[in-house]
Amino acid sequence: MGDYSKQRMQVNNAQDLRFDGQLIQEYSTQNRDGTKDRWTEIRLWETEGGSWIVEQVGCSKRAGESNLRDALVFEEVRNEFEESVSDAEAKDYQRELHEKVMTFLGWTAVAKAFAKQAGWEVVRHVP
Repeated sequence: MGDYSKQRMQVNNAQDLRFDGQLIQEYSTQNRDGTKDRWTEIRLWETEGGSWIVEQVGCSKRAGESNLRDALVFEEVRNEFEESVSDAEAKDYQRELHEKVMTFLGWTAVAKAFAKQAGWEVVRHVP
């Protein structure tokens, strides 16, 4: 297993989260100089128990504004499969999970950039 550390996440309009996790993917619209006064951050965490937590934060440096954080927990994500599971079944499961994450993120341009960076498919192939 990887390096997991204690995390506490304050979530808007939902229960706060505490977990032992490791960051497995992140994306930010903040520029390299850090000069934007508003930007979006998306993070994907893996917990020690095998769950995923997707975090989307609307960040602000503007006076009187605070960060707005939404999060969704995907319980016991299967990252490794039994030998009896075919490659096709594993790929279908991963694709479905990625689609659920993207639905939570709203399929925005920022979410698509996050997914592309993670190597996820963001195009639907229609026969």
